[in-house]
Formats: sequence, C-alpha cells, structure tokens
Amino acid sequence: MLAWPLSVHALANAIIKVKTVPEELYENQAFNLIFQTFQSVDGPPDFSPLDKDFTIVSQTQRNAFKMFSGDFERSDNWVLELVPDRGGTITIPPIAFGKDRSPSLQLHFKPRKDQQGNRDFLSEMEVSADSVFVRSQIIVTRRMLSRKRTARPNFSDLKTEGVDVLIETLQENRAYDISRDGIDYHVLEQRYALFPLQAGSLRIQPSIAIAQVAASGDGHVNPLMSNSITVQAASSAIDIEVKAIPAPFKSATWLPATAVELSEDWNQQDEYPVGAPIMRNIVITAQGQTATQIPPLHIEPVAHLKHYPDQPTLHDSHTENGIVGKRDTHAVWIPTQAGQYTLPAIEMPWWNTQSQRAETSRLPARQIKVVGTPANDPLNLIDHIPNRSTVTELENRARLYLWLAIALGVAWLGSVAYLLNRARSPAQQAAAPRQETGKNGVDVSQARKTLELACASGDARQCEAALLQWARAVAGDKYLTSLGALADYAGGAFSEELLRLEAALYSNQPGDWHPDRIWQHAAAFKPQHSRQQDDSALEPMYR
Repeated sequence: MLAWPLSVHALANAIIKVKTVPEELYENQAFNLIFQTFQSVDGPPDFSPLDKDFTIVSQTQRNAFKMFSGDFERSDNWVLELVPDRGGTITIPPIAFGKDRSPSLQLHFKPRKDQQGNRDFLSEMEVSADSVFVRSQIIVTRRMLSRKRTARPNFSDLKTEGVDVLIETLQENRAYDISRDGIDYHVLEQRYALFPLQAGSLRIQPSIAIAQVAASGDGHVNPLMSNSITVQAASSAIDIEVKAIPAPFKSATWLPATAVELSEDWNQQDEYPVGAPIMRNIVITAQGQTATQIPPLHIEPVAHLKHYPDQPTLHDSHTENGIVGKRDTHAVWIPTQAGQYTLPAIEMPWWNTQSQRAETSRLPARQIKVVGTPANDPLNLIDHIPNRSTVTELENRARLYLWLAIALGVAWLGSVAYLLNRARSPAQQAAAPRQETGKNGVDVSQARKTLELACASGDARQCEAALLQWARAVAGDKYLTSLGALADYAGGAFSEELLRLEAALYSNQPGDWHPDRIWQHAAAFKPQHSRQQDDSALEPMYR
C-alpha cells in the first residue's frame, strides 16, 4: 500500500533518458546529445539552457516503433548536434518537456586531438587591435576555410568575458576564394564591431566553425544521401587590453573615433526680421563610433535669441570597415529684438584612435543681423497710419476682444471642472491610489527607491545601473542605454551631474561626482518627452 502511490507517480511522469554519441568527448569537437522518451511528454522541449555552454549545430526528431512478443513500444528521440564552447567538465541541466524534466548529465571534454596535420578545414579569428581605450571600436573578423564544398556552414556565437561589451554585426557572411601555400580554399567570412564599455582585460573566446562536407565521391554534398560528415575547427582565443580614458584628454565627454566631422545647414540670409525663425541643422558624424555614444552638443545661450532645440535623430551606417554614427540636431532661434548677434562657435572634443591624441572638431561662429520691431507692438501691426484716432479705435477694440476672450475662457474652465466633478463616482473618489507604473510596464516607485539606495551608497557603478533602469521606467524609452543618452534627454543641471558621473566611471582619474545632487535632480525630474512624443508636450511654435 505504501509503494502504490509511488508507482502511480512514476506512471504519471514520462521517462526521459539522456546519452551522448560518442561517449568519449573532446573540446571544440561536435557530438550528438540524444533525449529519448518512452511515454508521451507534457510538451515540446526547451533547449535554450544549452546555449550557455554549447553551439547548437542542428536539431532533429525521430520516432521509433518496436513490437516484441505482441507488445508494442514507441519511443521519441530528439537528437541535437552540439559543439562545446570550452573544455573541462560541463553539466547538461534538466531540460523541460512541458511539466516533465529530463535528468541532468555531467560531461567531461578532453583536450582536443592534435589537428596540426589537418589543413582541409580551418577556423581563424583576428582583431583590429590588441590594446584599445574604453568604448573604442574593435573590428573582429572570423573566417571558415574549407578545401571541400560545404553545406549548412555555421559559426558559434561570438562570446566574450572580462568586461561588458557592445557587439554590432557588420556583415552576415561574405564568400570568396583564396590560395595559401599552393592550397585553394573557399572562405566564409563574418565581421563584427565590438565596443568595450569598461576598462580591464577582455577575452574573446575561440571561434568555432562548423559545416558538413562530402565524405567521398566528387566532393559534392547530397542532401538526399548520407554521404556527408560534420567537421569543425576552433580558432585561438584572443586577449585585449582595454585602457581607461587617457590623462591628456581633459574634456568631460569622451568620444573615441577615427574621424569626427561637424556640418551645418541653415537658412542663411543678410537680414532676419524680428520674430522670424532662424533654423539651424547640425550633424555630427563619427567614424568608428555608434550614434548613441556621441555626446550632445553644448550651445551657449545668446541674449534676445530664444532657443528651441529638438530631439536629435540618431543613425548608424554599417560598413565593411566599421560603424559610422550620425547625430542630427535640429534647432530654431527666434530673435526678439533688432540688432547684431553672434551665434557662438560649436566645438566637439574627441580622441583620435589612429594618431592617439586629443582633437577638436569645430563650427565657426556666425554673425546675423536682425531688423524690425517686436511683433507684439500694436503700432507695428498697422501700415500707413493716417491719424492717432484710428490707432485709439483699434486699441479700444483690441481691449474689448481681450476681456471678452478672458470671460469666455473662465466660463469654459468652470464648465469643464463641473463636468469632471460630476463624472467622479463616490467609489472612484474613495478608491486607493494605484501603483505608479512606467510607460514600459516597470514599477516607477520601485525603480526610484532603487536609485535612492544606490545614490545613498555612493557606489558609482550601482548608481549608473539604477539611473538607467529608472530612466527607462520613467521615459518608456528603450534607447536610454548610456549616461550620455540620459544626459541628452534630461538636459540642464541634471545633465551636468550625469556627465560628471560618466567621467568618474570611465576616466583613470578619480572623478568629482555628487550622488546627493543626482538624487535631488532625479526626485524632482518631470519627463518632458519620449521618442513617441505627444503633440501636447511640444513648444507652441511646433504645435
């Protein structure tokens, strides 16, 4: 009676067996991992936990039927072809088949066999530099070389360790033929742009190339026949030194690139009337850098010129030689008085990664002339005034219209307040306040509390992570992935404190940042706009 519930429980759960073929395994060499079930499982398998330590080359499902002494037995087999990303001992975690689970399995991968004599299939990886400054671009090139025709070629995922990195794909696959030491190879090449986000030691793990080649015959792979074998090869790992911001660079914003160019487009003319918009479009182009890493421009204010900046437009171009980022900033100036004005010069300091020195790109100052009188002067609204009585009549009429508009506005506001008050039911008035939820579904209150604790701790790294989480919750903007982008979004004194924190994080000099000021600005911050803007949040001129 005690054993009966255990037997029922065993029958209720499918039996799943796990094994490898072959049993003896080697690092960087493909093998088959087989999951075999003898009863119907609860659901389809989820093999995503294997991505952490393996490259999945292929996945197939096979059904087997067997009849013995009148008994019918069915088994389902899921066969995965895997390549380990490293050697040593790796544990296969339990795989979920709906509510059913497979047992874990511990595998040991021996050092790979000597392949020095095998020159038929090769894997190579190279980088553009083995020592860079933080946030500089590194071009990673991976190649698969084969003497035979291949089918289903594949590369392992590009994996790194040591520091956080941003990876951008420059090209998927490029095929060409080369000759080395009298041997002809067909080459499949991939390129990536990699940006280390922290100083330290960066390691790029070996690149594993996998493909099917013909086992015999004329060298062609026939998908309808079993005349192919899976081959793989691994490159060597690459170590890269990531250095902090160099001491000669004195600017508060850090921009490493191979070239930075500033250009402008504006409605230049000899004279501008008072109140007429002066439109100026400024584009920053950085070769070897993403648009999100380009810091915002600092434009000095000019007296009697109202400045209306717009949200910048960010764009990345992927080329064979790297990424070209563009930051397009559109702004409008409105002159309020006549006179001669100087639009100040605009400068962008940056670090030249080729010459290894600090440089500054610059747009020169612009002289403009504004003529006329302010548009709100009632005398300016009338051309060829015959006498003073006409002016007095117009002024009296304007006052009448003004008071009438005020009276109608007050009446309208009173009606709206009355209707809103009637629309509120007693249940709604007594309802408890709901949880404050951000535009992306994140609890804003929790994000703000996390930021307050991070600022209180004084830890710059915790403060950066909490700031970005809080900003994405408040603004609903998934592109706020760096302190530079958040500083551009926040603006004002808040932006200056954020840039001080960024300098403290990524400079080799101890930074002067103030967590208490950051928390004060964040607590009082009111989001003005997001990438999905509502027209009501815009300046009246844009509406």
